Amino acid sequence: MNKSLFKSLVVAGAFAASANAQAAMNLGGILIDPGFHIEVASLFENPVFLVGQTLTGYGEVTQINASAAFCAGGLGTCELTYRFGGYTVSAISPTAVSFTGGWVNFYVGTGVTNDFNPYGSASSAADITAVTNGVLWLTLMGHDNGGFTLAGTGSNIGTGNDIGFGGGLLDVDFTGLANGNAAGAGATAGINFDTNSQPDLLAGFADFQFTSTFGTGVVPHAAECAGGTLTSCLPGAATLRGVAIPEPASLALIGAGLLVGGAVSRRRKQK
Repeated sequence: MNKSLFKSLVVAGAFAASANAQAAMNLGGILIDPGFHIEVASLFENPVFLVGQTLTGYGEVTQINASAAFCAGGLGTCELTYRFGGYTVSAISPTAVSFTGGWVNFYVGTGVTNDFNPYGSASSAADITAVTNGVLWLTLMGHDNGGFTLAGTGSNIGTGNDIGFGGGLLDVDFTGLANGNAAGAGATAGINFDTNSQPDLLAGFADFQFTSTFGTGVVPHAAECAGGTLTSCLPGAATLRGVAIPEPASLALIGAGLLVGGAVSRRRKQK
């Protein structure tokens, strides 16, 4: 994280106590409260069986800070969907699995691209088209946390009937090309989440931490699973935690206001 952003975070921290009183930021059509936030999302992914296999999947953010009203145009006027991949199995047993690499892309769909409906679509391929046909909003990459970027524990892992919990860390990727990602640069909200706010196990920091459940839902395309197409055959849910800040330019204006206010206060005291 560069020095200017660090200074911005210091200013942001000064406002943390009054974050709830601030208006939500409109980040590319998505309303995000300043400070700590939680996103709850549906999740569909493929089971993995062997070291070297890749985990991929997709889903939709359904709530941000316990509210479904996060579209700038009003409730239901947009969708915030995501696609992930590049997570490579590094170790697997019946009770645990770990991965390296990984990327996650988020997209904002409005109008005709507000169309993700996994239980009403023809296939997982159609789902993926619906997930990725919006405007690229955020690109993330897996954050190394001591030899892994994602780890899961549970039962029946590696059988296709996996049940358990997972978790890992993510960083903003401004290139959109890390770990096999092909989205490219241009995501609209990256600068607002590049905060290094989530501690890892190596005395470092990531931008997001996430937790997930898997094998705890209804499969949208059961016929595909029976036929061996595994893209959406392990359902679950995911929660992403991070910190949102205004763009550094906006924070610089706030900081300038603080400095001016401090100067005025000092002059008053001197009179």
